[in-house]
Amino acid sequence: MPSGHTAREIIEVMLLRTSKAILDNDFTAMNACFALPLLLETKETELIITTEQEHREMFDRLVEGYVCKGVTDIIRVCEVAEFLEPNVIRSLHISHIMAGDQRVDDPLPTIATTELFDDGWRITAAQYAATTNVPVGRAMAVRANLPRGENV
Repeated sequence: MPSGHTAREIIEVMLLRTSKAILDNDFTAMNACFALPLLLETKETELIITTEQEHREMFDRLVEGYVCKGVTDIIRVCEVAEFLEPNVIRSLHISHIMAGDQRVDDPLPTIATTELFDDGWRITAAQYAATTNVPVGRAMAVRANLPRGENV
């Protein structure tokens, strides 16, 4: 525990930061939460984001998808977070995407790897239980334009 915080506390801060960045359409804040290269996976798609421009394009597609669905809140609940190593956390969280008091999509489980860098904690990989029916899956599929595994 190099920062003096529990793995869960670190992940909960990251979840709040990334949710706020999406809702505020703040790429700078979102980008500060991720490291490159970044591995993103769904059942249908596997991507390795290697440039800030690629990350920006993914972010813009994600925000656009949420705006189209009228998303007003992203509630993320950390189910489990543990240190794999002193500077590596593996976590599972569930995202609840809301438009007012209505759920927009089914709850979305995500497994993430978060690592400590000189400038703070950053997400290095995320596995989404998503299809192209939800904004994150659709944003990834548009970027990949390929079935799972063909672009890595």
